[in-house]
Amino acid sequence: MQLTKGANAPVPAGTIVATIACDHAPAGLDVDLSAYLLTADGRVRGDADMLFYGNAGDADGSVRFDTATGRFTIRTDAVPAAVSRIALCVVVDGGTAASLGAITLSVADGPSYRHATDGQPEAAIIVGELYRRDGGWKLRAIGQGFAGGLGPLARSYGIEVAEEAPAPATTPARVDLRKQALEKKLVDLAKTDARLVNLTKTAAVSLAKTGADARAAKFWLVLDVSGSMRGLFKSGAVDRLIQRCMAYALNLDDDGDVSCVLFDNSARAIPPITAATYAGVAAEVMARRDIWGTTDYGRAMRLVREMAAAEPDFGRMPVYVMFVTDGGTENRPLAERQIQSAAAEGIFWKFMAIGPMPKGHVAKSRALPRGFDFLAYLDDMPGRVVDNADFFAVADPDDPSDEAFFDLMANEYAGWIAAAAKAGVLRG
Repeated sequence: MQLTKGANAPVPAGTIVATIACDHAPAGLDVDLSAYLLTADGRVRGDADMLFYGNAGDADGSVRFDTATGRFTIRTDAVPAAVSRIALCVVVDGGTAASLGAITLSVADGPSYRHATDGQPEAAIIVGELYRRDGGWKLRAIGQGFAGGLGPLARSYGIEVAEEAPAPATTPARVDLRKQALEKKLVDLAKTDARLVNLTKTAAVSLAKTGADARAAKFWLVLDVSGSMRGLFKSGAVDRLIQRCMAYALNLDDDGDVSCVLFDNSARAIPPITAATYAGVAAEVMARRDIWGTTDYGRAMRLVREMAAAEPDFGRMPVYVMFVTDGGTENRPLAERQIQSAAAEGIFWKFMAIGPMPKGHVAKSRALPRGFDFLAYLDDMPGRVVDNADFFAVADPDDPSDEAFFDLMANEYAGWIAAAAKAGVLRG
């Protein structure tokens, strides 16, 4: 089974053999593979939980790394209970992942994932992770870029490595002020909403991994309210999704408010969601009488673009749009035109599909594939000034862990900011 980014699948029971291979070996650069045995909080228990060219096996003898073949062998019956997942990564020492062409992560007699790295500016890629689920193990395709080399990547997982000489300070002073304001807000929130505070801190780690926290941004949530979404609202899944989005927005947005658009076959804006009001939003939406129709992505995209363009800081302040749907659109040409036009604007589109994904490779052509593959097509659509979209799919919005979910949200965002600034799409 060939996975798409964000998808997951079971792996064979017993011993797992996972292999990482790159299409190209860039001349004069070292390509380092590594694995990290992580506890539920996303940290290693100690330095031995990092496997790389200098450490081919963990202290428990449960994971072995063959540096010659790029093969990781995991004896699942020997993996300590404290280890909930194993992250598999690639780092280009002194270069960027773009030079690799593509990275393939494959499990013997199990699923695989091929991640294209063309144009990817980061030096490191978190390719995928093996994680426990219902007494077995699964592979999740991630493909997340990480700003920095092997040292910063290892430190993000809690490994103690020697400090490098500090780089010249280039971060604008406004970032420090924004983070100070967030810290104060979290102190106040901790008295009433500890869960949101913890989520906000977890989201901060994912953003920092890629350097996506270096610039303030506006956050928009676009929610599908077609008839098929009714069950997700009733189950509470949308409540929990909104809470995660609120945590992400607190890290990005100066005021922490989430602008929100609801769409079915039409689109309408609702009042901004705040840390004080987010918990009641799903119930308020379900009480409406103007929703539960069919699905039209393009109308929602057009409304977001119109409203964002009316803001005085449009073009200087990045706009991050979390676009959530569980079905295909009835008007593909309109959606395609919106993303094509928005590529010249300071808007990044993160498409999240809820539901099963078709098997096999996603076609990168003008022929639009069925279902959610259309969103994957928008992700890779040619002919844009910059790549302004990313896509992932989950069968259940509650399935990814908080950290895994925020990693998916952060994927490609920092790269878009850099590319948009270089192309003049983002100013200042």
